[in-house]
This record gives sequence, structure tokens and C-alpha cells, in this order.
Amino acid sequence: MKIEYFIGKRFAFSNKRFSFITTLSIISTIGIAIGVASLIVMISVFNGFGKVITDIMVGFDPHLRIENVSTNSSKIKEDLISEIKNNKNVFGISETSNGKVLSVTNNGYSVSFLRGYEEGSFKKVTGLENSIIEGRSTLNKNEILISVGLASKLDLQVGDKIKLFSTNQLNDFFMFGGEGNSNEGIVAGIFRSGSKQYDANYIYTNLDLAKNIYGSMNSVGYDIRFNNLEIAENVKADLQNKYGNNVTISSWYDLHRDLYSIMKIERWSAFIILTLIIIVAVCNLLGSLSLTVISKRNDIGLLRAIGMKNKIIEKIFRLQGLLVGSIGTTVGVIFGSLICYLQETLQLYKLDSSVYIISAIPVNIKIEDVILISIISIILSFIASVIPSKSASKIVPIEALRYE
Repeated sequence: MKIEYFIGKRFAFSNKRFSFITTLSIISTIGIAIGVASLIVMISVFNGFGKVITDIMVGFDPHLRIENVSTNSSKIKEDLISEIKNNKNVFGISETSNGKVLSVTNNGYSVSFLRGYEEGSFKKVTGLENSIIEGRSTLNKNEILISVGLASKLDLQVGDKIKLFSTNQLNDFFMFGGEGNSNEGIVAGIFRSGSKQYDANYIYTNLDLAKNIYGSMNSVGYDIRFNNLEIAENVKADLQNKYGNNVTISSWYDLHRDLYSIMKIERWSAFIILTLIIIVAVCNLLGSLSLTVISKRNDIGLLRAIGMKNKIIEKIFRLQGLLVGSIGTTVGVIFGSLICYLQETLQLYKLDSSVYIISAIPVNIKIEDVILISIISIILSFIASVIPSKSASKIVPIEALRYE
């Protein structure tokens, strides 16, 4: 063992007596451990909630949505669809037609959002099949799937009929009291996605019915799913480079960008706040090292007198800071990971499943987060040792040993 490692260890944790400086070192170690563990648990919980939300959204939404396809050039449309279909990673693609409609029944009316898909494509481009709570997902002519919120609002059940008015049919609705030009849909199923946005007022149907409702106001688009979610952004970038302003392309992330942005801001805000715990512990470490320099002044002077170089003196205190930081970080990583593991396996902190869509707080430990937190902790510990180490190296041996 090199001399600087041996002395640094003895200075940090003396085994002769339980000194005040040793107490400060232990407190610093515990503080760093608590800070690291808190960060790991917090980041893992945010990752867990993010994964739950992504699973819900991506499980229901397409991976890529293409809208506002230029109707002035049939070649653009043909080239676009041909390129997508030739992509070996495409799991499913469907032409879509969507917009707002006024849903009218004998029990009331509601402004809804209707989206039509090609027949038989629900399973390949949406998560509707796994979200049906009543009825079925396969649709015959003029049949529709409605959200659980809309079904509750309009008191609808499977088999009930509902009139659908597009925005250009609203004049007929008001002039003829709901008996004007409209399309009638038959409820084939009711779905619950887990997303308030979709569960409030969404309707899904076959493409033919949607086109009949919207007529000339039809908005042509395509929903696409891939075998691998990760390639969606790359495909989006390639298509945007080729077709520019002729189409509007949105990935699964873009469809809920505001939600993901808020979650990212909250995640980083909590990260910064909890990092303050480590900073406070590091400041305590700074005080501990400074007191060590003062109390060991005579020892440092003696080491200098027998020929120890300034760089080795500095290294002693820097290694002492790294030792405390490393021990605290290691303990924190173990403790934080253990808490996450117990929460994931035993669900220590449960949630009311009647209120929330999950039964317990989710956690998702990522190795890159653990490594980042560990590096930050150790770097801060090292920075805390710089000033005391510089101070120790400037001690003059004659002055330090004058009264010995």
C-alpha cells in the first residue's frame, strides 16, 4: 500500500479513538449515502411512471402518424406509401380519416373526436383490441367503438345507435332538430385505454363510414406501427427529409410531447433538489478535511521535514476525500437499489387501484442513471478535497514544529 493511501485512511477513520473529526467523516459518509440513495430511488420512480405512461400511450397510439398528405400530387402519396410498405420493420399501416363530430343520442349530445381505419387494421396499428371492456373490436358496416367516458356521458351500451354530424352538417342539425343529414353508428364495443384524453370522447370506426361523415372535409393520413419502437424517430427523419412540407409526420413522442416535456422538467427539478443533499454532505466533508489539516498540522510538518513532497501531501487529503465519497456512494447505491428492488418485487408502497391505473408505485432502475449519480457524487467529493489539500501542502515545516 502506498504511503499516501495509508495516511489518508488513518486520517479519515482513526482506530485509536472516536475523535470529532472521525465523527464528521462518518456523518459525511452517511449524508452522501442518503443523497445517492434518494436520487436513485427518485429517478427510478420517475422512470417507472414514464414507462407506465409510454406503455399506455404507445400501446394505444401508432408509432408514427402521417397527416395532411398533399392531395395535389398523387405521385407523392404513392411514393410515400410505397416506401413505408417496403420497410421490413413495418408491422402494420392503415389509411385514416379523422376529425371532430357532434355525437347525438336521445340522452344528449357531445363533441367527440372520430378516427376511421381500414377494415381489419385495428389490431396492427392500434391497441384497441386489448382495451375493449364491453363488446368486440371487429366492426361491420356503420359500427363504431366508443370510449368509456362517452358511453357514460350519453348513457350508451353495446347495440345502441348514435347520430354523428360533421362540422359542415351542423346547420342541418340545428335547422332540423337533429333529423338532418347525418350518419348513424351502431355501438359495437366500449374501450378504456387508461388515458383520460382518449377515454373522454373518442370514437373509432371503419374508414368508409368516416369518409362518408367528413365528405369533402376528409383529412387523409396514415398510422404506422413498427416491429421495433426505437426506429420510429429515424424513419420520421428520413421521410421529412424526402417529402418536406408535403406531409406532417409525428412520432409517438410528438403525439404527447407536452406531457413528456412536463415529465422531463419534473424529473430534472427533483434531480437538482435532491442533489443538494449530496452537496450539503460534501460541504460537511470539506469542513471535516479542513479540521483534519488543522489538527494534523504537526504531523504534516514532520512529514514535510523528512522530505515528503507537496504533491504527496495534497494526494493524501484528496484520497481522503475520495475515500469518504466512494464509501458513501457505494453504500448509497446498494441501499437505493435495494429499496427499488423491494418495491418492484414486494410492492411496499401500494396505490388505490380504484383511483389509479396501477396498483403500486412503479420503479425502473437504469444502469446509466446509477453510473451518472455515482460519478457526480465522487466528483463532488473530490472537489471538496481540493482546498484542504492545497492548504496542507503550503504548511511550512519550521513553523509547524516550532513548539514541539
